[in-house]
Amino acid sequence: MNGKQMIENDVSTEEKIKIAARKLFQEKGFDGTKTRDIAKESGINIALLNYYFRSKQKLFEIIAAEAVKDLFFNLLTILENEDSTIDHKLSQFVEHHVDLLKSNPNLIHFVLSSSHENNPTVESLLNDFKIKAIQSSFASQYIQYAKENKLSESPVHYLLNIVSLTVFPLMIKRLFEGGFDIDPKIYDELLEERKILIPKWIKGMSEA
Repeated sequence: MNGKQMIENDVSTEEKIKIAARKLFQEKGFDGTKTRDIAKESGINIALLNYYFRSKQKLFEIIAAEAVKDLFFNLLTILENEDSTIDHKLSQFVEHHVDLLKSNPNLIHFVLSSSHENNPTVESLLNDFKIKAIQSSFASQYIQYAKENKLSESPVHYLLNIVSLTVFPLMIKRLFEGGFDIDPKIYDELLEERKILIPKWIKGMSEA
């Protein structure tokens, strides 16, 4: 086996482990996921898993950090875009969050639980996101927008409203489908409608 084949096998095996760990950690959490379960899910033995990631804790920290990046850091591209208006940022923000969480419904629960696991990598990433969001063009645009519309609330309230209206319906999707006997396809249609409705509601709240 040549060097190139060894690298390709390494990358393939490492990625298989991460895919399996991501699935199990998001479904069962850290305590509910056993190392042997990850090995079985990824089709390898435990010794090979330990060779790549040393421990379940180390693997969990890596998966949690990637989840935070998926949930928050892609949003920075939207917030930092100096060529888009605040209204355009709002629409993009909502659409990105709805699409991301529809395709990965366990992501938000996993990130929230990971933030309480005393994970220094996650804490550092969240703090980094907060700083960059505050320094983004969105923040300066909102300050100007607030002055023009005589608003007193900070950009943080604006973002909290967006995140609340976008994330919460996806967090309680299973509850609504079961408790109110809503067909999953109908609920997905409602979520798609919210891509259009949420920006209207946010603007209405800001201008009220």
